[in-house]
Amino acid sequence: MMKLLFYISVATIITSSSRLQNLPYGIYLYETEHYSEKIELKDNNTFIYSVNNEFIRYRIQGNFNFRGDSLILDSSPQKDKIIVRESKQGRNDIAKIIVTNKMGENLHYSLFFTGVNNNKDSLKGQWGTAIIRNQKIKSFYVLDSKGLRSPEYFRAGVSSNYFMVQFESSRTFENESWLIQGNAICPKGLDGKLQNYFLRTKLH
Repeated sequence: MMKLLFYISVATIITSSSRLQNLPYGIYLYETEHYSEKIELKDNNTFIYSVNNEFIRYRIQGNFNFRGDSLILDSSPQKDKIIVRESKQGRNDIAKIIVTNKMGENLHYSLFFTGVNNNKDSLKGQWGTAIIRNQKIKSFYVLDSKGLRSPEYFRAGVSSNYFMVQFESSRTFENESWLIQGNAICPKGLDGKLQNYFLRTKLH
């Protein structure tokens, strides 16, 4: 009986894996009057992803694979979403976080941070330098004016209070997981959260 259950379980896993591996190649699309989002899955396991609306237009290429019930995406070439150089400068009770894009240009952004006592706070509508007074930070992340969110950065140095941040202002995928349901894909937004709509198949 135990052997039978084992064989049934293995067969179920293989069937499920096979079904996901056979997700049809082609174009998956979500479209409204003012918004278009599309991913093309090619038979060499590369993809082209694009978004078009009134304010944002971008196109990303990369590689994909399947894991369980998910589509896993990696941009090519890969880019660091955030680069931080930290040091100790000035007064201990003041932390400075300077955010630029990869070209060194200041950005409009909001800063969300966690203190060493696990208290959470934010500074909205920042430009260039954000100053945090009278508390020591443990971690932070950046949300730019387009809604693109950085990974959370955790302070490395015990006494660090000065952070030079280079933020990748173009969207990039790094082991990003999108949910597969049948022949439809639920994408993640700029904030890293699954959306409430699906990209649906358009076969070649």
